[in-house]
Amino acid sequence: MKNRLLLGALLIGTASLFTACSDDNDSNPTLIQPTEFTLNTPTYIDQTVDLKNTEALQLSWSQPKYTADNAPLQVTYQIQVSPTNSFTVSTAQAEADKEGKTVADYANIARTTTMCKYSLLSADLDKALQTIGKWQAAEDVPAIQNVFVRIHAYISENGKQLNSIISTNEVKLSVSPYFEIMKEADPILWYMVGSCIGSAEWDNGGDASIGKGLVPLFKQANEKYDKATGAGVIAFTGFFPQGGEFKFIKVPGNWDDDKQINYTKVKDAPSYIEDKGDFHNIGIAQSGYYTIRMNTTEGKEEVTFEKYEKDVKVYEQLCVAGTMNEWGDSDMIPVWTLAGENHVWSFVVKGADHMKVKTKGSWDTNWGYRDGLQGEGDKDGNLVIPGKDTDKYLLLFNDITGDYLLIKQK
Repeated sequence: MKNRLLLGALLIGTASLFTACSDDNDSNPTLIQPTEFTLNTPTYIDQTVDLKNTEALQLSWSQPKYTADNAPLQVTYQIQVSPTNSFTVSTAQAEADKEGKTVADYANIARTTTMCKYSLLSADLDKALQTIGKWQAAEDVPAIQNVFVRIHAYISENGKQLNSIISTNEVKLSVSPYFEIMKEADPILWYMVGSCIGSAEWDNGGDASIGKGLVPLFKQANEKYDKATGAGVIAFTGFFPQGGEFKFIKVPGNWDDDKQINYTKVKDAPSYIEDKGDFHNIGIAQSGYYTIRMNTTEGKEEVTFEKYEKDVKVYEQLCVAGTMNEWGDSDMIPVWTLAGENHVWSFVVKGADHMKVKTKGSWDTNWGYRDGLQGEGDKDGNLVIPGKDTDKYLLLFNDITGDYLLIKQK
């Protein structure tokens, strides 16, 4: 059983944020720029922590003095780790170097906090050390690894940093890491649901509704996604009929407000969409082909609309051809039937299948492999379904853009 390493006294920072109005600015505290704050010494400082069998390492620190009377402010804290006590090049900076010449010596832990305490997940720490060390196999992993931890702090409002970053002292820990095959987070998905979406009006019945009343936006081949969270820009291009209404939901089957996006999150809303009803549905004021883009970064979600100006071909029937049917034609199921013009298709495929999407009775138009569970098809190569032949995936395909998505079925 995994254990949880506990720290003695934890100093808890409050998360209230001062707000200023035109008539009370004089009464609000004045921000000052501190130069230091302290990362406390954990009780396990003299132990070697077995990361594989430990759930989390508890950390705590003092609150930086940002006002004369040390008033509580909403401070963002980020944990940084380094095996060498050098904090000059982050893993993100190294990954951005396409030539591969930049060498990282520290990593930022993706999940931040506004409290003066933190549960550093052992899995997150191990992944950071593996990324910095570039371990490729179990034999590359040291039995014992020193790791230096420090905390960054700054004040932010609406995602904007308001002051300079300050750092704590470094605390040296001893850990026993392990090797794990690195897997990037899948891109975050959001789904459309409404009176003009898919084949069933306002059908948000959970996973069973995906490919019916729930139609996802797709990962984009020219976009980058956060490797830890999967946040980035997803998109969908299709035909939307006048009078249709819809919104976006994040979790199939969940109607909670914090899991929805409606008209209020549309940036620079164009005239061909409108705010509909008490629930602020997105209404289609003018029929047309539109491209929807969504930033899925938590707390910064927003949607944009633009007209799709390229010529669009309507296919009477698309098929899959591959090892599952000896490269014959198996009809795909049209998904976008409420809107009057379908450009989204579905088909259930098995793991280890090799396949293409194609027009019925012809190879003149076909789409093949690009990149894994989500991507954009082209004529080069085949789409290779991951997993074993006992695995099943729902394939969703957009014939305007070539975007596809494989969703594993239970």
